[in-house]
Amino acid sequence: MKKIYFSLIIFGLILAACQLKQNYTMQYGFSNEIITASQTSEAKDGFKIELPFADFSCDAKSFKAVLNRKENNFTITLNGVETQERCSQKFFAEVAGIKQGDYWLKIIYQKNQEEILVFSEALKISNN
Repeated sequence: MKKIYFSLIIFGLILAACQLKQNYTMQYGFSNEIITASQTSEAKDGFKIELPFADFSCDAKSFKAVLNRKENNFTITLNGVETQERCSQKFFAEVAGIKQGDYWLKIIYQKNQEEILVFSEALKISNN
């Protein structure tokens, strides 16, 4: 009887863990291509974004993008080595693994000790 209870508890924990954990993949990068407007588009089970920066660090290779999710809010935080010289960069990213629904996307640029909200937009994922 103890084995049955133990098995049921383990099975319940496994089911709970499967429903709580969601995995997302994000591919991102920077390029010197000059764009003048932000663009978002729906991708298979996710979204794509292109975002221009006119006053950005010239050491874009040092920058890391971190994706966080809290409820239906996605936040991408950019953090890296700042340079005295400023450059124009295009940030691009594709995020996949998102369930169908309505979401909010924010992109934050951490410049020195300051967090700057550079993009904020509602997204609708339909998984077509």
